[in-house]
Amino acid sequence: MDNDPDVLSLFGGYLRANGLYTVLTGTGRACLDEVKKFKKRFDIIILDTDLYDQKGVEVAKEILELNLDQKIIMTTTSNTDKLKRELTSVDISLENILLKPFRLFQLLSTVKHAISRINNIVLKDHVLASYQSSTDEIQDAVQFLKNGIKNNECVMIVARRDSGLDEISEAFTVNGIDADKLMSNNTLLLVDNKEWYIPDEKVDKHRIIDQWNDLVNRSLVSGKKGLRAFCMMDTFFEHNFVEELVDYEHELPLRFDNPFLAICAYKQSDLDKLSNSQRARMVECHNPVWIQN
Repeated sequence: MDNDPDVLSLFGGYLRANGLYTVLTGTGRACLDEVKKFKKRFDIIILDTDLYDQKGVEVAKEILELNLDQKIIMTTTSNTDKLKRELTSVDISLENILLKPFRLFQLLSTVKHAISRINNIVLKDHVLASYQSSTDEIQDAVQFLKNGIKNNECVMIVARRDSGLDEISEAFTVNGIDADKLMSNNTLLLVDNKEWYIPDEKVDKHRIIDQWNDLVNRSLVSGKKGLRAFCMMDTFFEHNFVEELVDYEHELPLRFDNPFLAICAYKQSDLDKLSNSQRARMVECHNPVWIQN
């Protein structure tokens, strides 16, 4: 959203050339109309502060009233402390403010950071994610942890003790994360996935769900905003509990009612073992879904 049609065309053309679908509007009211008619939240809204019909900050407030989780980037010619206070008051971080004039690569970099799938999920999302490599999976787990710390949430990593947890712990160290300190103050939990899901060689979906609810409540009591969990699900395939896994996942809601965010992380090779009906059941009980067709 920008008043200047030349700037609007330049931004839109550049973002489209870099693989992004764009909707262009020239007034605050037109921007709000698009937000209201769009069925799901936009990945990102780029909104100028200096509008003809109303203040950009006021438009941002109305957008966030419609969708509290909407990501917004503000562009502005006003580099003032007052403006920064106004924007932070509506929960728009300083890293999402671009001071004009800026280079187009700066715009693209800011957009890509803001719409990173890990940065764009929130408490109550129930994510289905597939990974071709353990490297990509661990990178997401590290960023997932960082975001949880930033948001004052308890973070739980569920993985195989003899591989996944060791690799994640090493990645934490490389990224300057003091895992021992985080675990000592109950911000971080590292749990073996077999011990969590099938400790007695069977899948009891109600027991697992009760465990999650208990941990969410404990995180709230400890002063955290909620619980986020990155769960590597390979133990179900390793121990031949595929049908039980699908039943368990289907018992969980599309979105959680409590402040709980879960990424159910699968190896793509494991998901490829599912039948069409099993795969369909898995997809219909998650939101968002990050898997290959």
